[in-house]
Amino acid sequence: MALGGVCEVCKKNTSKYKCPVCLIKFCCVACFKKHKESDTCVKPEPVVEQKPFEEQPYEFETEDTVKTEKLNLLRSDSDVRKDLENPHLRRMLEELNSSRNADMSIEKAMKEPLFSEFVTHCLQVVDEEK
Repeated sequence: MALGGVCEVCKKNTSKYKCPVCLIKFCCVACFKKHKESDTCVKPEPVVEQKPFEEQPYEFETEDTVKTEKLNLLRSDSDVRKDLENPHLRRMLEELNSSRNADMSIEKAMKEPLFSEFVTHCLQVVDEEK
């Protein structure tokens, strides 16, 4: 399994392997051990392609309708992104999305601190007053 390129640890030999965590290239067991002893071995953040929401006119716009450019801000908000790392919250959102009685489901969800905190973070981003 020849990867080619220079070992990123010793900078001398041809690399043959990749670290399963951080994907750094190395040439031998000694270099792998040296790499693991350092604190540079971290899993890279996944690259998320951020396409903006398509600007489409709302069919039934109200005073509470959130503009598309504000919705796009949710993608990059650190609090919202951190909240969405929670699998329980994601499950709740999926259930809400497929609910036949949205009003009752949202009322029930708002009793969950996890959900109400997520809603608060979202509202802070899209609130016109900010």
